[in-house]
Amino acid sequence: KTLEVYTRREGFDVATASDGASALAALKQRPAPIVVSDWQMPGMTGPELCSAVRNDASLGFVSFVMLTARDDEASLGRAFEVGVDDFIVKPVRRIELRARLTGARRIADLQRRLEAQNRLRRRHNDELARLNKRLEHAALHDELTGLFNRQAMRERVAQLWQGVGPEGFPRVSCAICDIDKFKSINDTQGHHVGDAAIRRVAQAIAQSMPASAFTARLGGDEFVVFDTDPSPERLAEA
Repeated sequence: KTLEVYTRREGFDVATASDGASALAALKQRPAPIVVSDWQMPGMTGPELCSAVRNDASLGFVSFVMLTARDDEASLGRAFEVGVDDFIVKPVRRIELRARLTGARRIADLQRRLEAQNRLRRRHNDELARLNKRLEHAALHDELTGLFNRQAMRERVAQLWQGVGPEGFPRVSCAICDIDKFKSINDTQGHHVGDAAIRRVAQAIAQSMPASAFTARLGGDEFVVFDTDPSPERLAEA
C-alpha cells in the first residue's frame, strides 16, 4: 500500500494486483509500459512473472522493476537473465523509488518514440514501394491503351536476343498492324474519337491474342505482337 501511495504521488497512473497471475492477466487486458513487482508472491514469483511478460509479444515493450531484499549475485543474475531491467531494494525509500521509476519512464518514452518512428518509416517505405511500382508500370506501358510501349518492346527484343543459342535464334512469330485511314478519323471526327478508336483496337488485339503473346503499341495507330509459342499461321488467324 505504501508503494502505491508513493507511486501515485510521483504522478504515475497505478493499477495493482494481488499476485503474479492476476498481474499478468491485468497486463493482457491493459498493457502498461512499467511493471513494479515483488520478488516473493503467491503462486508466481517476480522472476516468473517477468519471464512470462517477456515471452508474450502482444504486451509490447515493458520496463520491469523488481522489489527485493536479496542482494546476492546469484539471485540478481537469474533475475537479469529472465529480463528484469532494474531493482528497488527493500525497505522502499521514496527517493530511490522516484529515481528508478523516472529512469523506467524515460526508457518507456524513448521506446514509444522509437516505435512511432519505425511505424512512420515502414509507412514511408510502403508508399515508396507503391510509387516505384507505379513508375515502373508507367515506364513500360502505354498511357492511352494500357498495352506495353515501345521501350518495353525494345527490352523484350533484347531478352529474345539473349536467348540465342548454338541452334540460332529462338522461333518467334511477329505481327505488325495499324488502323487503316486513321488520319481521316482524327481529321473528320476529332482526336478524342481517334483515341477511342485506338483504345478499342488495342482491346480487340489484346483479347484475341494467346496468353503467351507480347502486345505493344509502337506509337500512333501502330501495334506489334510477339509470340514465341504459336506458329505464324496461328498468330495471323488470331
